[in-house]
Amino acid sequence: MKYGVVTFTMIRRCEKLTKKLQKIKCDLEFLRCYLIYNLIPKFIRFKIPKPTSKSKQQLINFQRHYLQQEFNDHYKHYCKLEKEIEPIFKDLETKIELNDYLNIKKFMYDVAKTEHLRITMIHERKLEKLNNGPIGQQYDKMSTKLVHIITHHINLLQHKNDY
Repeated sequence: MKYGVVTFTMIRRCEKLTKKLQKIKCDLEFLRCYLIYNLIPKFIRFKIPKPTSKSKQQLINFQRHYLQQEFNDHYKHYCKLEKEIEPIFKDLETKIELNDYLNIKKFMYDVAKTEHLRITMIHERKLEKLNNGPIGQQYDKMSTKLVHIITHHINLLQHKNDY
């Protein structure tokens, strides 16, 4: 080993923290989607024995509050992980050569990218299942419609000038 056991354990610790950080980032985005689209995740759902309109509204308010609290807790955990990983990278930068440090940074980026893709696919599947369809706007499918709408408006303007 070129740098020793301590440096190797720092790199492994950094890899684990990078994965956790990406998981938390994706979870934050996932919870944000729930809040934006007023969806209730399965981990918050429960039934009231004899629901009334007032108790239903209270339940919805409680679920929304709980979801917001979950989002805030995840954000605090995200900040904590950020503060934990930053000094490790600074320490690695001083202990190893620049070329090796850049390779480690690239490796961490690749690990984060892989983890992000894996978790995003899982979350998209869950959101689509819960919403009974896709969430948000899918811009890749909208591009042809946008061109059609613009050309339609141009044609209308040209015909208006003819009158």
